[in-house]
Amino acid sequence: MAFDETPTYVGDIAADDPISANLLNSLTVQRVAFASMPAAGNTGAFCVASNGKDGDSGPEAIYWDNGSAWVFVGRIFNDSAETITGVKTFGSIPLGPASDPSTANQLSRKSYVDATAATQAKPMFAGPGLSNTEAIGTLRVATGTVTNAVLVGGGTSMHAIPVLVQQSDTFDGIKINVTTLGAAAVVRLGIYDSGADGRPAALHIDAGTIDASATGVKTASMAAQTLTPGIYWLVCVLNSGTMPQVRHHDFESVVSIIPPADILTTTPVTFFTRSGAVAGALPDPFTTGGAIVEQRGDVPAIVLETQ
Repeated sequence: MAFDETPTYVGDIAADDPISANLLNSLTVQRVAFASMPAAGNTGAFCVASNGKDGDSGPEAIYWDNGSAWVFVGRIFNDSAETITGVKTFGSIPLGPASDPSTANQLSRKSYVDATAATQAKPMFAGPGLSNTEAIGTLRVATGTVTNAVLVGGGTSMHAIPVLVQQSDTFDGIKINVTTLGAAAVVRLGIYDSGADGRPAALHIDAGTIDASATGVKTASMAAQTLTPGIYWLVCVLNSGTMPQVRHHDFESVVSIIPPADILTTTPVTFFTRSGAVAGALPDPFTTGGAIVEQRGDVPAIVLETQ
């Protein structure tokens, strides 16, 4: 039989669809391997390639003879288990089942990967190369001896504590622990990026101030910041009032990631300060208005808070 119109592709046919049986039984249709299809020239004839489109080993493919060539119309899909070989390229992201994988050789869907990643521990260090950490809620802080002390220079110097970010993560707060209040004390916190020399350079974010006129753990909330792997600098400085005491890490409980020129003969640098008072917003860059000073003592405990 022949057709006056060229067939239009309307969708794939399942093997158990009545249309499939009707098509194969009411028309003279050959089912052969693609390479064995007869020569075209019988307009309107159909042929089924048993080994898939162009012999790609996929589901059976239906072709129509337009009088001069075989034209691919669609595939006949089998609803039963099927092994598909060869490389298949998807024009859009395929949809998977609404369930999570349960065996090692099953593919994962995005929601499963996202949910799994959200439950993983955040490998963060909240100080100069701290080799031992423990989880406290959403924080990571150093283990070992802690002390209470005023900041270097009576608090007028800006303190920069290195933090090593090992994987991209998002943070929305910076915390310190005020152990002895300061009258009308206001302390400002923030983050600086590392410069080419590995020291604090460009301001990443000014997180604002905390009230240090009362004791306890204080949080400067900030807009969510996604930090990529690298070294950043957590800073604190007294904006106004009397300097409070804050929790420090004992020098011997941390490992420096800021070695001096001769690490074998000189006490390692544990953090930096910048000379000169800061009465308002954090300067940008770090050295604006003062010089960097190496410090080798106990380290103020400044930590990031994850979302």
